[in-house]
Amino acid sequence: MPDSTGLIAHNWGFAIFLLGVVGLCAFMLGLSALLGSKAWGRSKNEPFESGMLPTGGARLRLSAKFYLVAMLFVIFDIEALFLFAWSVSVRESAGPGSSKHSFS
Repeated sequence: MPDSTGLIAHNWGFAIFLLGVVGLCAFMLGLSALLGSKAWGRSKNEPFESGMLPTGGARLRLSAKFYLVAMLFVIFDIEALFLFAWSVSVRESAGPGSSKHSFS
């Protein structure tokens, strides 16, 4: 099988790539563990938002109407983005309504 040498070379290349990725990840994690701060304190675990100390818990109960409005906003926002891209492409392709179309 003359194709087996190419397959082995491809697999060795892939193995070296994976070894490099794992080595790079280990290097970055090890370096951050060595250079990172190790100070512990009560204020280290508190959230910091715009210089204001937190008041109350972070777990708020929101009604389902909030999620419905949020989902509708995302859906129509994405739809508007696609409509804008479609209108630009129709204008550039000399479709109906463009100035490139001539009626003679």
